[in-house]
Amino acid sequence: MRISRHGGDSFMQNLGACADVDRIMDRLMIDLYKGQIRKTKLDPRTLTGSWDEACTILKVHFGRIDTVIQSNEGRLLSLYRVAIRELRTGSPPPRS
Repeated sequence: MRISRHGGDSFMQNLGACADVDRIMDRLMIDLYKGQIRKTKLDPRTLTGSWDEACTILKVHFGRIDTVIQSNEGRLLSLYRVAIRELRTGSPPPRS
């Protein structure tokens, strides 16, 4: 279905590209968490998956927590929990 005669297709392509960028950014954050957990030699089995833990990792990496990070707490916490799960199970990241 075309949205408009001018630019409808490119609009839909841009939406698809935004979704791809979101998936890439999510994967980067998961890998950042996993790398920091490995770097600090934390045992993933002992991590609770709390926001406090996720914030500590973000503070170590970025130096501070800003409003952008705070406003995305739910998403970042979800990605942190995925990172812990992948480390615990040794599962590789899913292929797209």
